[in-house]
Amino acid sequence: MTDRNLTSWLKRRIKPFYYWLQSLNIRLASANFLFKLIFYAFDRNFLSDYSSFAIGADKYERMAEDRAVISLLRRNCHRIEKGIVHPNRRPVFALDFINETLVAFEYVQFRLEYSSTTTWASSVLECYFSLAQSEDARFVSALDRYNDIVKEGAKYNGLFAGVAYHPISDQQAAITLGKIINVRKSVRRFEEDEIETSAIALALQAALAAPSSCNRQCYRYILTNDRVMAGKIASVSAGTAGWSDQIPNVALVVADYAGFRWSANRHGPYIDATLSIMPFVLTLEALGISSCLINWADGPVTRKKIGKLVSLSNSEKVVMTIAFGKAQSGQMVPRSAKKNLEEMCTYV
Repeated sequence: MTDRNLTSWLKRRIKPFYYWLQSLNIRLASANFLFKLIFYAFDRNFLSDYSSFAIGADKYERMAEDRAVISLLRRNCHRIEKGIVHPNRRPVFALDFINETLVAFEYVQFRLEYSSTTTWASSVLECYFSLAQSEDARFVSALDRYNDIVKEGAKYNGLFAGVAYHPISDQQAAITLGKIINVRKSVRRFEEDEIETSAIALALQAALAAPSSCNRQCYRYILTNDRVMAGKIASVSAGTAGWSDQIPNVALVVADYAGFRWSANRHGPYIDATLSIMPFVLTLEALGISSCLINWADGPVTRKKIGKLVSLSNSEKVVMTIAFGKAQSGQMVPRSAKKNLEEMCTYV
């Protein structure tokens, strides 16, 4: 028996026992608090999540990394904006976090130079210090610090931090959007045609327009149009055997825990990242570019494999991979019938 056959034989014998042990562990953990502790203490996947969260929360708390500082600044500027546009705006608000905001603003202003965050934060803070008035020591110290940063007084130039909202009512647009959503299927066979970077940029702009918690946007997209690299990235996920080698483009969606402080928000980076994914793939679909969202089974093994292909910080976690390209004509795809409204929706 060759080494390969021996390994395969051992896997077939061990796997049923491993599944049985996992099932027993889950049943015990669901019934008893002590077993819950044991379950979490020895499950490497949960420990990996907790480790990334703890590292990210520490970065955010200490503003120990550029992305953590940007996330804090973006979050606080969003909170200030909500105060500015409030119909019953108080003479002063945001006192509990305005000085923290200025620490982050100063860092971004002088360490990171120009960025979209710098531009946005500048307009929000200029508007805030032009509208707010208080003799509170926190506000006075914040105003002094702000004046030191901008090297001159806070002169309001009329650029209001909010924008007027005008909802649209366009039935034809709704019909078109519904058609795109219903036509889109997960495609696993692609042509060799190259995708124009302008089309990808348009889809990414749609992804970035998605809502996120306090406008933090604690995620990023790593893309490749190198067929060899795309195949390697896609093959890290289970379920890509037999088709990963002909994927022309891959987007790796990565969430970063460095934008959140409390464990109650531990799902925030994943939620924000996934909210951006459907605008991305639906825009691709509207441009005639097909896609397949590849499930990511996260754990130390997959983390190690993907870490050899792309650079990730220790507070980042992969959310999923997305294969995309021009679909081969005439191929069959799974129908993937969806549940009906009665099964999915409950009014209370």
